[in-house]
Amino acid sequence: MTRYFLLLALLVIGLSAIAQNNMDEVVYLKDGTAIRGLIIEFVPGVSISIQDANRELHTYTMAEVAKIRREPKAKVPPLKKAPFYAALEVGLTDYPTPRNHPITKNWALFSANFVAGIKAGKLVATGLGAGVDVSSPSLIYGSFYWNLRVAFTKKRVAPYLDINAGYIGINVKYQTYHSGLTGHDDGGMVNPSIGIKVALGKKVNWTASLGYKGIFFPGTQLNNYYAGKQYSTNGHALTLRTGVFF
Repeated sequence: MTRYFLLLALLVIGLSAIAQNNMDEVVYLKDGTAIRGLIIEFVPGVSISIQDANRELHTYTMAEVAKIRREPKAKVPPLKKAPFYAALEVGLTDYPTPRNHPITKNWALFSANFVAGIKAGKLVATGLGAGVDVSSPSLIYGSFYWNLRVAFTKKRVAPYLDINAGYIGINVKYQTYHSGLTGHDDGGMVNPSIGIKVALGKKVNWTASLGYKGIFFPGTQLNNYYAGKQYSTNGHALTLRTGVFF
């Protein structure tokens, strides 16, 4: 029988300890402030000292105290994960060359773009991206830009608008038997497109888009090897891309 009483006493003590761990001692001041923690020292009619969750000690005279209570610990809401997103897309960019260039054919380039940012809601996302358009080591476009993506619906299959705007640079070293271009240039780029996304799961979407890409350079730094002329590299292109958004 004594053993059972001992086990019961240990059980009561254990439950009491659990209850103590789930309670806060709270000192309410007359100015409306409430301090939660553990009372370290209490001198009746004189002062009280309480240690908060950051282990900072607060001491008050009893004239400042309105009441002292024991209350359940305040629940701390779990931190929400930041709604990050990323997009990886590949495709083609078709740059028609201006009529006065020594190269008269279009420049069809392989395109690769990566974007990372934050979702501003279920339909809107914004971030920063980088891209490259390459036809060969002799012709390379590189870009860094701001990205805005807006879906029109929350359905599994949904159209979306994608806008890129920022910096673009070109490096050219192109030569034929009769003509050629060489040099580099830096300027601005805008690339709006319209596409469709298909949800492949809760977080992964397949995307496909068709867009327009305009490039605008303030200088004329590309040179004709033979004629000694300089040419503007402003241009307009069509973009066709596919990839994943997650």
